[in-house]
Amino acid sequence: MTIRTERICMFCSDFAGSMEHIFPNWLNESFPKELLGETNVQFSTEMNGQLVRRLQYQQADPAGQRVGAVCQNCNNGWMSRLEGAVKPLLTPLIFGNKSLLSPEDQTLLATWAVKTSMVFEYTHGRLKNFSQLDRTNLMLELQPSGNVTVFAAFISTRSGPLANYFLIGRESNDYGMHVLQIGNLLLHLHRFENQGEVPKPNFDSVPFSRRIYPTAESVTLSFDEMRSFDDGTMLKFLNGT
Repeated sequence: MTIRTERICMFCSDFAGSMEHIFPNWLNESFPKELLGETNVQFSTEMNGQLVRRLQYQQADPAGQRVGAVCQNCNNGWMSRLEGAVKPLLTPLIFGNKSLLSPEDQTLLATWAVKTSMVFEYTHGRLKNFSQLDRTNLMLELQPSGNVTVFAAFISTRSGPLANYFLIGRESNDYGMHVLQIGNLLLHLHRFENQGEVPKPNFDSVPFSRRIYPTAESVTLSFDEMRSFDDGTMLKFLNGT
């Protein structure tokens, strides 16, 4: 299912003649839709505390949603290589298996999370927290800009969609929180307008989150204990309480 199409590539500004899966296509094999609940995928966008758009997909392939906003070279080049490299890191975390992430692994996972969030932004044409400079830098440097922090949490959840994406933004565009949840993995990204002025986000409802970008030099993170994370906890987290 195509959600939106654009004329130019969001990363390199070439002609956007390719369809990019929002969630990786291999999720369709890992999570057959006949084994999933009624609502498989949910995308939500809020601006200044008001719901702007919510998309829900029922009995659909988890990775069936695509955005036509990238070019062939990006989709089949660096983006494809990124998906291939991150799959061995994502798979055990999504399925709730213990994992160790080296600093290089953390940067790779954070890069994938930021790329995925950038693609998600194109499901809604008006609110884009990431700038064109952010997107171009990610393509060239293969890591997030300095005005982005990324956190990961290992969660246990028994209800709700397999995959969630939330964008909490402000009309001034000086801050945006992007939340990705796939299975037992929760990733949240915080993008601030000014590099070097990145305050610590308040997420008291998820105190077990671990920062994976910027990485702490030579520190390997262990994800070995899942924490309970129900719909109520998600709501508190999204509301900053």
